[in-house]
Amino acid sequence: VARPTEVDMNSRLLCYPILLLACLPAMAVDKAAYDSHGRIIALLSDAEDVEVVSNLVAVLPSGKRVPLQVRREGRGATRQGSALAWSVPFVLPDGGRGRIELKAEESDAGVRYSTAIAAETALEVDAIELVLDLPRPAFAKGRVAPQGTAAIPLSPVRRSGPVLFRGETTALQVQDETGSVTLDIAFDKPSATAV
Repeated sequence: VARPTEVDMNSRLLCYPILLLACLPAMAVDKAAYDSHGRIIALLSDAEDVEVVSNLVAVLPSGKRVPLQVRREGRGATRQGSALAWSVPFVLPDGGRGRIELKAEESDAGVRYSTAIAAETALEVDAIELVLDLPRPAFAKGRVAPQGTAAIPLSPVRRSGPVLFRGETTALQVQDETGSVTLDIAFDKPSATAV
């Protein structure tokens, strides 16, 4: 989970630019699979595909978490031509409305995924988070290493609460048990992050 890396209060715009790179044996990911709402659903390589699901989530003052990239009657996502870019309207339970702009750029360096949120009305939220869900079976017994800290084991049984790491970082590396699948996640700026 990452909090916005950039906040412009005049336009009420939140931006999440990240770079995703999965390193598989001698192969780098240069593509991703997306759903109709612009969510990443997998990182693709010649060696092995890795299920990764992205979503933007509004955290309401009550603590309730509301996914923003969902199909709503009459208000679907719009893809911008053949580009990897989408525009997604959203409505919060209290009637607050906004729009998400998503863009992906694929290259040999990885997938650069950017999201921006513009409020159309006042939004009463504690946070808007970018969430990346990784497959537990693939990474259990592996490790996660936020940049600048020691690696944290991803043990099959949690011993102390749901949060393994909370802090600001510019990068995370998640690796499976054998080290054959590694996911590198980099942010443009230090970002409040929780694992």
